[in-house]
Amino acid sequence: MSGDFLDRLKSARYTVALLFEQSEGDFGPIFARLDMEIRQREELEARVKQVLEEGKPPKRS
Repeated sequence: MSGDFLDRLKSARYTVALLFEQSEGDFGPIFARLDMEIRQREELEARVKQVLEEGKPPKRS
């Protein structure tokens, strides 16, 4: 997975936060969605890293 992609998402999250602070518009839903997607991506990357370190696939639930 590309760390560059995650870095761009994180940068976008902070840009949206700055826009929200400086604007009277409602950027809340946009920021919340972006934040959720970044957190999901970080969790997925952590799981993939763990699987690669263990050398076996995770159990399906």
